[in-house]
Amino acid sequence: MKKRCLRTQECLKFLEQENVGRLGTCMNNEPYIIPVNFVLFQDKIFVHTGFKGKKLDIIKVNPLVCFEASRQISLIPSDKACNFNVEFISVIAAGKAGIVHEPETKYEVMKAFMKKYSFTETEPELKLEDIDYVCVLEITIDKISGRACSN
Repeated sequence: MKKRCLRTQECLKFLEQENVGRLGTCMNNEPYIIPVNFVLFQDKIFVHTGFKGKKLDIIKVNPLVCFEASRQISLIPSDKACNFNVEFISVIAAGKAGIVHEPETKYEVMKAFMKKYSFTETEPELKLEDIDYVCVLEITIDKISGRACSN
């Protein structure tokens, strides 16, 4: 098995392709992690959510977050139990999260969500007033790293 570190651009390309990530937060020495849909837009990670919830409560107090996305490609069996291995790619980013308030940014980010997750040739029409019904979090990436293991 060959393990290697990913370059920054490889990490960003991987995030563009993945559909589910995990957002990690912490408050009062209590970590909290939640799976989220996300888009990478202008080299930042964006998550859409409702206007209430634990992750928002935590981010308002402590905006420092981590973000993880990974893909298990295949399980590589062995004759010995301890020699099994996994072919994988994983990326971890750390940064600061905040709520996006600018309507134009929210609109462009939600268009990116529609394009990524519609899974059709044409995405449904998005109107400017539609963005009033969703909260968008922006994660500015301070550090990013990744690893890949292949056969």
